[in-house]
Amino acid sequence: MAHPRHSASAVGFRLDEAWLTAFWSSLAEAGEGVRVQIHTHPGAAYHSATDDAFPILATPGFLSLVIPRFALGPVGLEKAFLARFDEDQRWREVPISDHLEIA
Repeated sequence: MAHPRHSASAVGFRLDEAWLTAFWSSLAEAGEGVRVQIHTHPGAAYHSATDDAFPILATPGFLSLVIPRFALGPVGLEKAFLARFDEDQRWREVPISDHLEIA
């Protein structure tokens, strides 16, 4: 798991570009990749227009998990939201249990 260097405000965040470049380089050197991005929203979990427009990857099959209430609620994924980037370049909600295994 990686926690990116970033700046944040009440209405969004911005990844540090140097961190992102170093992150991609370290993944390439290790022969690894990113399968899911995980982030949180202040209220209900959903995939916002910003989430749609600025994923860390826009590759079919990529997943984006959103945890509600800044992850301050009960532990678990009951109120979480999972979106998958499809071949038609659109994000679609998918069942968490079909795509993620909690170990």
